[in-house]
Amino acid sequence: MTKLFLTIFITSLISPLSIKQAPKASFDGRAYDSSLMMDFTDSTTEEVDEYYGDIQDLTGDELKYYLYDVISKNNYFLSYGSGTSSGVSKYYQITDRNWELSNEISPETFTFASEADDDYYLRLLYSTGNDSKETAYNNTVNGYSVNSSLDHIDYDAREKPNGTIQVDREHVWAKSHGFDGDPIKGAGTDLHHLIAADHRTNNIHNNLYYGEVYDLNDPDTDEVECYLADGTTDLSGYKGYDIDGEMVFEPLDEYKGDIARAIFYMATRYGKNTGQNSKTEPYLVVTDDDTLEDDNSKYYGVHHNLSTLLEWNDLDPVDEYEYHRNNLIYKNVQRNRNPYVDHPEWVRRVFDENYSLTVPDIELDQNYNLHIGDVLQLDVNLSEFSDVKLTYDEEIIEIDKTNLTITPLKTGVTDLTIEYSNNGSTKSVSTTITVQDKVTINGLDFTEIRMFADETYQFPSLSFLNLFPDEKITYSIDDEDIATIDDELIIHGKKPGTCNLQISLTKSDGQSEVLTTVKLTIELNQRQKYLLIIIIAAVLLVLVILAIIFIVHHVNKKGSKKASSRAYNKRRKR
Repeated sequence: MTKLFLTIFITSLISPLSIKQAPKASFDGRAYDSSLMMDFTDSTTEEVDEYYGDIQDLTGDELKYYLYDVISKNNYFLSYGSGTSSGVSKYYQITDRNWELSNEISPETFTFASEADDDYYLRLLYSTGNDSKETAYNNTVNGYSVNSSLDHIDYDAREKPNGTIQVDREHVWAKSHGFDGDPIKGAGTDLHHLIAADHRTNNIHNNLYYGEVYDLNDPDTDEVECYLADGTTDLSGYKGYDIDGEMVFEPLDEYKGDIARAIFYMATRYGKNTGQNSKTEPYLVVTDDDTLEDDNSKYYGVHHNLSTLLEWNDLDPVDEYEYHRNNLIYKNVQRNRNPYVDHPEWVRRVFDENYSLTVPDIELDQNYNLHIGDVLQLDVNLSEFSDVKLTYDEEIIEIDKTNLTITPLKTGVTDLTIEYSNNGSTKSVSTTITVQDKVTINGLDFTEIRMFADETYQFPSLSFLNLFPDEKITYSIDDEDIATIDDELIIHGKKPGTCNLQISLTKSDGQSEVLTTVKLTIELNQRQKYLLIIIIAAVLLVLVILAIIFIVHHVNKKGSKKASSRAYNKRRKR
């Protein structure tokens, strides 16, 4: 009994505050405790998959409510204050830390109180100063005094050139949209959308919806600038009217995806109308319906411009920093993850009403045969897919990806593979393209055929080089009243005249090309010539006889008139 008492007594002397305990293998976040080691690692793919479980074929609200059940379990929220053990601002030293500029820290020894003011920098939302120690700063500057004679932050003197250099706790989903007033633990302090941000830009964003400014040159459009640690300012976004005439705030492109995924997280984690919603657990909706409005009395909040946010998620993919921040919040604070950072493809799966799980099959022929000089346009629309990759030999063919037009460059064979994706699903289809030189004709050493009508002519057998097995050679005459040609290539002269015999190539795709043209002259045969001469002679003879008759008749008539005239004159003389 004495030994047991001594053991308990000695153990009690060892304060847990002096021991750093390693996290459990399945460590999933907890309230800050200086006696526990923080976890700066990222979850593996297997761990993330296990966290979400099997979402199967869920889409729309079914998937949203499924994710709600996953990410709303046993959450731990910070207070909005800046206290060492529980405040949002303190946690920014980890969750919003600029890991590239800040001093290296070890989870075995780190505590919030142990870090000096100038040991770390923050990555501020909206700011362009996150790449340099001269322009970045941390949240301790909020307490610095203003010395207008300075042109940069003086960390030693704890002074700054102006009061606008400050770190804000930016509610990406503005708290006035559903949980208005002083933030309390819950939606108002949820780190997945409460991000360290530039003070000046945050004030201008205020409670505006995020959106696309329609006309950057409009007099009512304002360029928004952030303050940097060196006292300078730089562009951080735009405030102006969107295409529907609503005043919006548009951040720089590099932050659009982060903001969209934070909005979609809020509309999922707080996207359930329980009938008992509160400031901690409001009911939030993201929509394109501009007629929907907030009702803070019922803790109902709306964010407009759903379609724009969907596009932003595609425009600005998840980067390493955003993914790491997601893990830091999950492992060290809230015990939940932003599913749209882990799986940005789920955004459209939940919020895009036009989303479809299925990716249609692209149909291609097994192979295509082309000649140099041909152009092939595949009957495939790639614009409906979010990602398309084409693999082929660029020395043999050239492809215009806008309309999938293929132009041969040199003879050879290449496989063409089209890999296409949409909403996280990927398919591929392949075909073989063979390129040969133009078809040429051997054995055709003449350009004209002369023959008699009512006679036949056997067209000579020709050979064709570079002809594909599925291509055909056809013979046709452009005026079949003059001559015809049959399947045995026998030309039948029908009447005198001139026409053209065309030798054409019918290609694999059914298109036809004239390879060459032979002039065809049909003449009269000997019998026809004699008959024609006789007919002409007879006609001429008839014409001569008629002419003689006409002349004789004319002379006789003229003599009769003279005789009548003499008789008349004699009568008058009497």
